Amino acid sequence: MADRPLPIGREMRATNATLGPVAPLRRILARDQLRSVYQPIVDLDSGRSVGFEALVRGPQGSPLESPSALFGAAARAGLVAELDRACRATAVHGALDAGLCPPHSLFLNLEPSTVDGEGPPLGRGTETAIAAGRLRVVIEFTERALAARPAEVLAAVAWLRERGCGIALDDVGIDERSLALMPFIAPDVIKLDMSLVQQRGTSSEAARVLNAVAAEAERSGATLLAEGIETEEHLAKARAMGATLGQAGSSGSPVLCRRRRFPPSLLLGRVPSRRPRQARRSS
Repeated sequence: MADRPLPIGREMRATNATLGPVAPLRRILARDQLRSVYQPIVDLDSGRSVGFEALVRGPQGSPLESPSALFGAAARAGLVAELDRACRATAVHGALDAGLCPPHSLFLNLEPSTVDGEGPPLGRGTETAIAAGRLRVVIEFTERALAARPAEVLAAVAWLRERGCGIALDDVGIDERSLALMPFIAPDVIKLDMSLVQQRGTSSEAARVLNAVAAEAERSGATLLAEGIETEEHLAKARAMGATLGQAGSSGSPVLCRRRRFPPSLLLGRVPSRRPRQARRSS
């Protein structure tokens, strides 16, 4: 769930009007002031965490704390690629410090505008950790990246797979154009956009998306992950869609997960689940 879209409108204008597009962001990057929070990805049957998605934050309490403000300033300053690399480096550093290791996976977002034919730089530390078996990384591409830059995304996917990364396709269900290209990427994880889980009923458009996703998952063995699970109703709908993994929404109170790997202050969101047997054992 990439929670850092490039913003437009009042938030971007206010950020640039009060801070300017370059100096504050350059200071944040130079001083390593980015932070990562980690959202649990859970098995919907057992409730156990199987991975974590890293989400970026700027200095707490600053005008550039939110992902949208950070990437909005970066877009105006021409620093999107630099910020994108710094986000991944910060996330990997935090994950290694927390002892996150296989079989848990670390999900990292990739900003679409940084994708080119040479492959996105992972960073020497990340590649070393993957090669040594200390870290399992899944790189997320959004549907909009696939629809807008298919050749570059396909080349990047091949480059990343050669280096031991898994591939996830994020926000599936927003842009139907990407469905035809999904078999060429053959993602390991297909992340259903939260709109599919949270909308009441199922529209004809959503039904077409879900049928295409189900066919691709059956063909390739991809795992379905439902985003935006915040209620029991959402959980039931996600399961009905065939999802076996889930995430909460992008905003959530810090919670403790079973088998947590991060301090509670670094965790976001929860996925409701009913686990009567485990509850009886712990009482």
